[in-house]
Formats: sequence, C-alpha cells, structure tokens
Amino acid sequence: MAKIHQALQKVNDELGAIKKDQSGFNYKFRGIYQVMNAISPLFKKHGIVVRRENVVITQDPQVRDVKGKPTIMNRCLLIADYVFVSTEDGSELSSSGFGEGEDKGDKAVGCATSNAYKYVIFEMFNIPTEDQEDSDMKTAREEGVTGVKAPAKTGTKEVAKPKAAGFRKKKVETSGEL
Repeated sequence: MAKIHQALQKVNDELGAIKKDQSGFNYKFRGIYQVMNAISPLFKKHGIVVRRENVVITQDPQVRDVKGKPTIMNRCLLIADYVFVSTEDGSELSSSGFGEGEDKGDKAVGCATSNAYKYVIFEMFNIPTEDQEDSDMKTAREEGVTGVKAPAKTGTKEVAKPKAAGFRKKKVETSGEL
C-alpha cells in the first residue's frame, strides 16, 4: 500500500467533528479557516502536502440586487484537482473539487478556490458536524409554515402562491411524486 493511503488513514483516524458555528445568509456553516485549523496540523504530523492542478475557471459578471441597488457581482465557477502527496515516498492521491464564489470586488476566485478545497476535505474524510441537525431535513410543514399541504401523487392539485408576491391560486397537472 502506498504511503499516502496510510497517512490519509491516520489523519482520518485523528480528525474529529467540525462544528457549524459560523453564521451568514440565514444558515450556519463551517468556514475554510475552521477546516484548515483542523486539518493542517494533522497533515504536517503525517507528512502530507497538497497541491492544486488542472484548474478550470469560468468567470461571469452578473447584475444582482444588493441592498436595493443593482450591483455587478463577479461570479466564479472553479473545478480543480487536489493532489495529496506523501512526503515519505512521493505517492499521490487525487480528488477533484468544485467551488463557486461571488463578490463585487476581486474575491470571487479565492472564494471559489476555498469552497472547492473545503468540500474535497469534507468528502475525503467524511467530517461530521457533531450532533447538529441538518437544516434541510425539516420540511416547511414541520417548520410550521402555514398553507402547506401534502403534495398530491398524481392528478390535479391546487397550488397556493403567496398573495403578497402577486401570485394567485392555479391548477397544475402533476404526475408522480412532487
């Protein structure tokens, strides 16, 4: 077995949960600094270095509403290979990551790069979030949102849209589970 596999397994054995304790955009998350602070000492201890290769970047300026004003936001999509290398024998293991970033200044590429690396680490090491409930696990009905009905499996269903947004009830055809 290549030394990189053994070293990565040792890191996996020692790496604990990373709590989602940062907040923004109405949800909690684990930031890149939390990930780096957890993983970097273990990489040093077990002789692992990481390099990024084969970066594909697309940048697409888009107009967004920011605090009521149209603002040009730089949007970046990035795909990169992260190569984990053993300092002991030079063996390697590669993992691809996808990241997205958006910023009105020059930080979109950095944000996309951080996101890609962070998710490669999450997936490679299956890093738990402690005992926190996944915010996507609750349905609108469980959250107490009013006016939510169980979806019809097939046939015709009346769909209610918020009146404040200028929508009205309308009938839509459904097939299969919604």
